[in-house]
Amino acid sequence: MEGRPRGRLFSMKNAALEYYDEVVCPALKEAEEQPLSKHRVLGLIAIVDAFSAYVFEALKEEEPNTISAQKDDSGYRNYLAKRSLDFRLFRDLAKAQKHVVLKHGKPEVTTASQLESKTLGYGQGAFGEGPYSGSEQFVLVGNDGHIRNVIALSKQVMEILIIELKVDISSQP
Repeated sequence: MEGRPRGRLFSMKNAALEYYDEVVCPALKEAEEQPLSKHRVLGLIAIVDAFSAYVFEALKEEEPNTISAQKDDSGYRNYLAKRSLDFRLFRDLAKAQKHVVLKHGKPEVTTASQLESKTLGYGQGAFGEGPYSGSEQFVLVGNDGHIRNVIALSKQVMEILIIELKVDISSQP
């Protein structure tokens, strides 16, 4: 990655931004180019979930007082989940994909099978998410029956994490 400092000046924030540039963004692009590839969508979920750990480590290094209540990246994910329904849905989706069934707590998503490929009719899903005209897409069906396009949800979580890093990425390619 060009332009980011290495060596002595290298920090966890730089590591997080490098991961974002070199792993998260390409995974998103691939998922958007192949939205019916379960392989790409599952990869995007895992990669964005890992990005939250990078952000936690960067904040722990740069702002230890603001993040000190969170013992680890799982605690940080829980903290973000309390502040954002999008993050809570995403966190539970990622955990369900890893563990197949979630049995503890009160998750918004309980099983890996709640990630479905389906067509949505008018009025289904969140407004402005996913393809128009009822095209097939990967969606998350929450325990409450709420439907979300997984790629759009992943993008929302990416935005939340970038805001957490306090970085302006609007000028980046």
